[in-house]
Amino acid sequence: MKKLDVWSNLLNLKHKIFKNKYYQFHYQIQTDGISCCLLFIRKDLKDKKWGSKVPVLEEQEFYNIEDLPKEQLDILKNRNIIGCDPGKRSLVYMVDGNGKKLQYTAPQRKRESKTKTNQRILLLERNRNGIVEKETKLSFTLLNNSPFLNLLPSLSFS
Repeated sequence: MKKLDVWSNLLNLKHKIFKNKYYQFHYQIQTDGISCCLLFIRKDLKDKKWGSKVPVLEEQEFYNIEDLPKEQLDILKNRNIIGCDPGKRSLVYMVDGNGKKLQYTAPQRKRESKTKTNQRILLLERNRNGIVEKETKLSFTLLNNSPFLNLLPSLSFS
């Protein structure tokens, strides 16, 4: 199976964005965990030493689907394919070939990890032990060096 066949199943390669006279689709998607970009390469740089060649690792744990032989593709044909997209609000958004979706959101994580409850408990403990007053006094006097130096002996954090 060729690269073009695999990518044409995922993207509409006949779209006008892929018919640019100066750039050619480089058959790669790059993501930073929030957004994803289709990679294009300038046609005049395509055959340069660093342009069209992507370094291939000798020992790969995961292989690109277009690099697999036909026998392995036939074996994998009946497997369930899952797409996963990380994001800010939806930490993980997954969808399979049947359209079933799974989403794990930031508010869900906050609720399950009891972040708000733990912050409230921590603030109560800090208030009960007088730490908040000492921190307030300390941050106020940090603006002026001489009162800060006089204040240090009176603050005991025991």
